[in-house]
Amino acid sequence: MTIYRNKAFRNICAVTGVAILVAACATTHEDKESTLPCTIMQQSSRCAEVPMSDLQNEMVVKKFKPAPSGSYYVYVSRPYSQERSHQAKVYLDDKLVTALAPQTFARLQVAPGLHTLKVTVHSREDVQETIDAKGATFLEYQIVEHFFSAVSTLKVQDEGVAKKMLERLRLVALPNGED
Repeated sequence: MTIYRNKAFRNICAVTGVAILVAACATTHEDKESTLPCTIMQQSSRCAEVPMSDLQNEMVVKKFKPAPSGSYYVYVSRPYSQERSHQAKVYLDDKLVTALAPQTFARLQVAPGLHTLKVTVHSREDVQETIDAKGATFLEYQIVEHFFSAVSTLKVQDEGVAKKMLERLRLVALPNGED
């Protein structure tokens, strides 16, 4: 046990241990998004906080009535819980329109024609989809996990499948008060 009696060696071990402890506790979270406690699939965690619509309005939206004349609805969903502590920011034609938390969706009212919808999540590659608004459009944001990687996707979804999936999601409140 003479190796531990060497004072210089003990000091080096102590300094190294403190450095490892500090590095392990340090956070690299650059995006100071607000989070809330949440439980998804029986796992307690912290989820991104976004403004939610009231339940009465959510029930009206989930009836999927057509948009007012001269416009269409685009439904954007984030049904899964990957990257749950980060908001998925939604841009319509390069303008930030809302943010999604896990297991939420938004309904956007758009004019007829081509529109670009982009979704960004902290530390993930942005994804976008060009849509031609001619009726209700349903898009799903998801992070597809592979063995050694994860890829963000944004895809147009079948209306029947999307409506069924949206039934279990919560509606976010849009910043301008439109829902």
